[in-house]
Amino acid sequence: MARSSNGAERDLRPAKTQQKISGRLRSLITTRAYCRIHSYLITTRLNAVPPMQAIREALAGHAWTPLRALTPA
Repeated sequence: MARSSNGAERDLRPAKTQQKISGRLRSLITTRAYCRIHSYLITTRLNAVPPMQAIREALAGHAWTPLRALTPA
């Protein structure tokens, strides 16, 4: 995939590269799961939430959301 400055294309590039190299993401279920997790981590990163913190909180049942970040604690 050619490089560009388009943010959406930039976010999809790792998935496309993984697909070409390993042959993964063959099933629709796997692809959807990968894209949901990847999208969640990109969103948290853009909002200055460390990836491991976001994963830990999500697995504990307290997934980070932009609305939760905007409300005072």
